Amino acid sequence: GGGCGSPVAPGAASSSAIVPANQGYNTAPRDPLDDGSWDLVRIPNTCVGWLKGRQGAMIREIESRSGCQVDIDQTTKDIGYSTARMRGRYLQKKTACGLVIAEVMKVLDQSGEQPEPGFPGHKCEFRVDTQYV
Repeated sequence: GGGCGSPVAPGAASSSAIVPANQGYNTAPRDPLDDGSWDLVRIPNTCVGWLKGRQGAMIREIESRSGCQVDIDQTTKDIGYSTARMRGRYLQKKTACGLVIAEVMKVLDQSGEQPEPGFPGHKCEFRVDTQYV
């Protein structure tokens, strides 16, 4: 008994039509507030190991709390720091940056090291929305 009159697998034609929806993932419109100021955080080398954690556990924690994708770019580590790159919506990036900065400040605090001038985490002026802490 046949029953396989059509040589095309069911749904094959329609499934291929779905593909373009995923393209343009990185070209999502930026939020009006998003001026790119939360795209990057410079991380002193002394903090990179802590921030990555075991198998990237700390980064995954930050990603799950913020909904933002965080990549650690270590191409600049010879100059003393690495860069955390944030990918997500404006508020997600802002939250992720806040969490990254808070962790870096924790490490610097414990090590007694001074953050480099211009590091955005001076305690008095830094506030993270309490819902994320």
